[in-house]
Amino acid sequence: MNGLIILKGDRIKSDDIKDIVKKSDYVICADGGAKWAHEADIRVDTIIGDFDSLSHELIRLYENENTKIIKAPVEKDETDGVLAVDYAIMKGADFVTILGASGGRLDHQYGNIMLLKRLQNAKCNGRIILENGYAFMSNSYVEIKCNIGDTISVVPFDGELVINYASGLEYEIDNGTCFSYGYPIGISNTAIDETVILDITGGNALIFCYKIQGDQ
Repeated sequence: MNGLIILKGDRIKSDDIKDIVKKSDYVICADGGAKWAHEADIRVDTIIGDFDSLSHELIRLYENENTKIIKAPVEKDETDGVLAVDYAIMKGADFVTILGASGGRLDHQYGNIMLLKRLQNAKCNGRIILENGYAFMSNSYVEIKCNIGDTISVVPFDGELVINYASGLEYEIDNGTCFSYGYPIGISNTAIDETVILDITGGNALIFCYKIQGDQ
């Protein structure tokens, strides 16, 4: 099942959003993400959170549309994003796209990136849609479909990263290259092929893909 989670971060302006929504089997809003969904006329199956950033009027509107409302305590350990991810996993999602994960406070953005790790731990593929790009995690062999000239950044997440083989990048990654946690040497590489291959044999990679400027 393809799940879509909408957080309350920056609203992405991209024609890709319509296609993402169309391909989503189940849409979950984390609290204030429901406001974005309402303004963008995106159907919503479930809203989950403590509702500290959602008006009573909008909640009632969704209730009248038979949207499932799950109220969480204000004082809780989990963020609304974690609740949304866990709910998507419980519903049986094997791929989750996250919107609204960027913008605002830096700690919130980092916490949203950690949602990718939570999905990975549950054997569920995930990605965060960014302005003009996306981010995802991988700890194995991965093929990235892109355009020549796209920017590809590869950095370690939660420890050292070892890449046994890579192709399709302007700046080559030698066999067995170790990316030290805290030394981001993989920032701003460039795709020279329409498929970038990374064979990750150790650690976990956080991968950012940005479209070449002017490419839509």
